[in-house]
Amino acid sequence: LTKESGIRLEAFKGTLLRPVFLAVMGEEPPLNGIWPWLIPTGSRNRKRSDGLQYCPRCLAEDRSPYYRLHWRFSWHTVCAKHGCGLLDRCPHCGAVLEPHRLVLGTPHIGVCFACRGALADAPVEIPKERYALRIQEATDNAIRNGGGETFGERVTVRGWFAMLRFWNELIRMSMRSETVA
Repeated sequence: LTKESGIRLEAFKGTLLRPVFLAVMGEEPPLNGIWPWLIPTGSRNRKRSDGLQYCPRCLAEDRSPYYRLHWRFSWHTVCAKHGCGLLDRCPHCGAVLEPHRLVLGTPHIGVCFACRGALADAPVEIPKERYALRIQEATDNAIRNGGGETFGERVTVRGWFAMLRFWNELIRMSMRSETVA
């Protein structure tokens, strides 16, 4: 692909999920199974139940719409450029995103495979709280910088994700609890 496209090998590798997984987990990804922190594209045969997310504003601005790599990461829930929540369904018919099911001749991947509606037409929601965007940016910075800071301590990328997992589980447990404490 690099030879035919003229893209340098290092630039090409930067478009893959593997380098991010290596930074997050510190080991080779499993050949089969779910990769932690990556939104799985749940599928049965060619039909998907979830997986891809998108920002309608990004797709509207693209001369040739494309899905961003970071839209596959589970800590990405907000578009950093536009501040709106990422969507995972067609705004017209509610179908999950399945660009691999688009037929030949479709003008671009910014349309729904089921109803051919433009995904960019979706109404955008700007989250009132900016916490999701802040933790998303801090997590991206931790990966980029080989670690981050939490509670005044420097941690590795793996340590950062262990901390995220701890807080995620604590919040989920507290939401299920019937006690005020």
